[in-house]
Amino acid sequence: MSAPWLIVCASFLFATMGVCVKRASTQYGPARSFSTAALPGPR
Repeated sequence: MSAPWLIVCASFLFATMGVCVKRASTQYGPARSFSTAALPGPR
């Protein structure tokens, strides 16, 4: 995969993560969100 496509994919995944964090913040507090994100493995 070429470098420009890697940048596009990484940007898309980072934006997707931001959307997930925004949606989770409506249900959970910051401590729960950060502690869950720090746990290794699937959830």
